[in-house]
Amino acid sequence: MSSTLFKIKCEKGHKGNALLWGEETIQKYIESKKCNSCGSPIHQIPK
Repeated sequence: MSSTLFKIKCEKGHKGNALLWGEETIQKYIESKKCNSCGSPIHQIPK
C-alpha cells in the first residue's frame, strides 16, 4: 500500500502534514478535517 505526504495549512496560518494511504484523496481529507490547533478549515499548500 502506498502513501502520499501533503503539506497543509489552515486559514489562521497553522501548518502541518497530511499522510494519505491508498485510495484516500487530499480533497476528501481537506473536506473532512479541521485544523488540530484551532479548528479552522485547512487547505493544501502548493508544491
